[in-house]
Amino acid sequence: LLSLQVTGISFSGADVGGFFGHPDPELLVRWYQAAAFQPFVRGHAHLDTPRREPWLFGEENTQLIGNAVRARYEYLPLWYTLFAGEAMAGDDGAFMMIDAPPMRPLWWHSSDEAVASVEDAWLVGDSLLVAPVLNAKQAQREVVLPSDHIWYDVFGEDFKSLTGRITIPTPMERLLVFHRGGSIVPKRERRRRSSQAMATDPFTLTVALDGSGNAAGLLYVDDGFSYDFERGKKLIWREFRFTDNTLEAKSLRGSFDLDAAIERIDIMG
Repeated sequence: LLSLQVTGISFSGADVGGFFGHPDPELLVRWYQAAAFQPFVRGHAHLDTPRREPWLFGEENTQLIGNAVRARYEYLPLWYTLFAGEAMAGDDGAFMMIDAPPMRPLWWHSSDEAVASVEDAWLVGDSLLVAPVLNAKQAQREVVLPSDHIWYDVFGEDFKSLTGRITIPTPMERLLVFHRGGSIVPKRERRRRSSQAMATDPFTLTVALDGSGNAAGLLYVDDGFSYDFERGKKLIWREFRFTDNTLEAKSLRGSFDLDAAIERIDIMG
């Protein structure tokens, strides 16, 4: 997938569980946990494979898969922003969009030689580092966090900053996702049946502070169904900056009346 991303095929992913075969329940759960943080994700298989809906693998596994899917939905504002940035890159010289694929190798934003050969972890934008569990019965996982940044364990017990090479226990419910210090991530945390039902839900901003206590991030929003954004209508690019214990928001491009607000701000650091 990383090769596809860096060569410009950004809307790529895998059929969760594989198109053929019958996945082990444990590895199916791990696959959902990984795929939730990849650009394209779907549960799909060949007609002749055994049925593999999430509720067919026992209550515990159903719950674990559900947690991964909910994480996917929570981060949809981030994914939408990343895809919009890549699609619009270079179309307006007055505003530099996100000219990079949504899913990136660790070396994309790091000069740390320790991450140059890492192929079993990746970045979502420049803000999240994902290190999935890839093997059955895996009790722990080593993660290499680029040493030129500090990182916060998103699903850990606390928001302690981390960096370098670490080893973390990996019980089945554990998602290894790390938020880069210095970045702000938009989320929507209310549980809905579809993304359409989330259209007017309020946003949560997760602010991860760098060593100087600063952070910045972008949010893109449009009407979600028309092509008016191609004409510069019904869209907005909003920049958020946190400095001196103050969060500021600035509109960079567009104008759009959206029935949604910033409901919550979480600060790591």
